[in-house]
Amino acid sequence: MLKSVLTQDNLRLTVVAPNTHFHWPIAMPRVILPDHWSEHKAMFELYPFFKDYPPERFEFVLGAASSMDLEGKHITVALNRGGVYTVHYDTLVIATGSSAKDHVPWTVLGTTEETKERLHALWNDIRRAETIVVAGGGPTGTETAGEIAYEYRDEKEVCFVYDDDLPLGPSTLESVRKQAVKELGKLKVNLLPKTRVTEVTKDGKDTIL
Repeated sequence: MLKSVLTQDNLRLTVVAPNTHFHWPIAMPRVILPDHWSEHKAMFELYPFFKDYPPERFEFVLGAASSMDLEGKHITVALNRGGVYTVHYDTLVIATGSSAKDHVPWTVLGTTEETKERLHALWNDIRRAETIVVAGGGPTGTETAGEIAYEYRDEKEVCFVYDDDLPLGPSTLESVRKQAVKELGKLKVNLLPKTRVTEVTKDGKDTIL
């Protein structure tokens, strides 16, 4: 955008987002380990990235779009600080990204503050846990199981639940999938193939699957 849209005098770019920081999800399997990496390894303030954007042709609105008027070509933004703000547009780009069902901060959870709060709560959960279950055999789940087991293999039981014979999915080379199983075994991970979590309930401080 800096080198294309904002070089044209007749265009103005407005970015609407509830988060003040860019979230780097690739680092999260390691960042969720308490006392290992700080959140600063995965969350980077956005404002410095915009410092070269000409203010007369660029605006960053801290909030979340709450409604959209296609005929009137404007959106209403619920501002983080309270109140609403209207943004008029000629072209609207919707790029909301993704989110996790389990409320784990693999990506941004609402505002940056909400994401950090959830990450800190997860750190406390991991510190207290005697048994940790990682459910989901994709790349994120496989790496997370390995990271947690490497850190706590002599202190906590780590269970890895995935619904195929091997983790990482059929698009990954079988040799790589088999090597992942071998490496996780070395880390004393309790492997649970061809298994799915069907229900999660709370019993005091414990979570039952």
